[in-house]
Amino acid sequence: MVSQVQAVTPSAATLVVPPAGDQGDLSPWFRRFDRCVDRHGDRQAIVHDETVWSYRAFGEAADRIATSLVATGVQRGDCVGICASRGPGAIAAMLGIHRAGAAFVPLDPDYPADRLAFMAEDAAVGVILTDAVGL
Repeated sequence: MVSQVQAVTPSAATLVVPPAGDQGDLSPWFRRFDRCVDRHGDRQAIVHDETVWSYRAFGEAADRIATSLVATGVQRGDCVGICASRGPGAIAAMLGIHRAGAAFVPLDPDYPADRLAFMAEDAAVGVILTDAVGL
């Protein structure tokens, strides 16, 4: 509840935004994830229903997806659709797509087919990952 949230004064808060002129670590977010894999590979990264993935397993799944995408011709800057149910596979697909240098376009599998087709065409999606491919 909002009424239970404690206010934090500026002097007590940790600085989240870097000061002007300090860009901090601008490496892609998945490089930061790689550092988590190096440090915490066997720890739980994702828990969904009965499925538990370690950071290492999550990273390996994303690597397989990225490798497959590049092998099919996905290039830096391409848009790749994800039309899958929520779960670890969809999250691994997001990471894998970014590793391949592409952007992901979320496509809700509950939408009507004509709506999905419009969205994919409008976003110039060349490849769509689905639950049918094992996400």
